[in-house]
Amino acid sequence: MESPKHFCPVCQTQNTGAFCVNCGQKVKKEKVSFLGLLADLINGLFSLEHSIFGSIWMVLSKPKSIIEAYLNGFRRYYKSPGQIAFYAAFAIGLQFTFGGMTLLGLQVSFNNDAIPPQIIVLAVLIPFYALISKVAFWKNRKSYLGHLISMIYLFSAWLIIFIILENIIKLTLPIKLSFTILGIFLGLLFLWNSLVQLNKPNWKNVTLFTLIQMAITVAIFLGIAFVVYTYFPERITRTEM
Repeated sequence: MESPKHFCPVCQTQNTGAFCVNCGQKVKKEKVSFLGLLADLINGLFSLEHSIFGSIWMVLSKPKSIIEAYLNGFRRYYKSPGQIAFYAAFAIGLQFTFGGMTLLGLQVSFNNDAIPPQIIVLAVLIPFYALISKVAFWKNRKSYLGHLISMIYLFSAWLIIFIILENIIKLTLPIKLSFTILGIFLGLLFLWNSLVQLNKPNWKNVTLFTLIQMAITVAIFLGIAFVVYTYFPERITRTEM
């Protein structure tokens, strides 16, 4: 009878090498040690391959590659959209707990205590910006789900980076960020989304579609503000996002 050590615990394929020939699971034959555990922890956090920071780096450096890989079924190596969004929600929770109710330079308030605010942020803003992407790039005939996956990756990755940068700026520079950091965030978000959605991106098309997405966003916000000011003036507060 074959020893259990010779079978992959994930897919049960007989294995003799350093990696499973079927699913790619890595095989370590040495015994578990404290130093090995510590090395795995550090590698899991800071590896430039399949760690969270490695995945964020891929989203920022090769956004089209990692997003299309996921859409085409290659989903084991880098973090999935759900995992990236989970880390973004964790970062938002840390920000609201230790940095105050501010996000991207804006003061935020929530009236619903039953739902964690970080979930509200992601559940509202990501589908909203995915819809803007769908409208701006309607000619590429990609489904809304494809735009949503792209926006989950890009929004979550950039949000984690901006939360870190925002707190560094607060601690080192006596300036008020206000709408400036939000504008920069949206500009980079839509710029990277253009790199993903365009079949043959060049600087003219990328700039054009970045501005189109920004214009759609401004138009929607102005429309919402007009409706609120006209029909629901009593609901307006300065602290709402």
